[in-house]
Amino acid sequence: MSSASSASSTSNSTTNSQSSSTSSVSSSSSSQVQATSSTNQQTSSSAQSSSSTQPAVGTVTTRPQGAWVTTFEHNLYNGYKVTPKYYKYYGNGLWEVWVNEINTNDYPYVTVNQYTGNFHG
Repeated sequence: MSSASSASSTSNSTTNSQSSSTSSVSSSSSSQVQATSSTNQQTSSSAQSSSSTQPAVGTVTTRPQGAWVTTFEHNLYNGYKVTPKYYKYYGNGLWEVWVNEINTNDYPYVTVNQYTGNFHG
């Protein structure tokens, strides 16, 4: 009988050690999940802050911000004798521009690249 109780005691201690190692594994994986989620939150907040320098695609404005706007408007007037009515952000630094002097309905008169100042229509 002593061998049976000894075997039972060994079995209980093995079960307890497995249980405690499983518990430590689950707590360490829980820590990793928390660390990963906080890293993802930091990444998404930094992505949001970097995207705030560019307007949302489709944003319509009477005059965008930046030094390129003055140069573009000057070149547009000197070349074509037209003035911008409004701008619509297309993405990747490209702006569609409608002008006061010519009715183009739904189509922009020119598209300008805010990084280079080059435009075409």
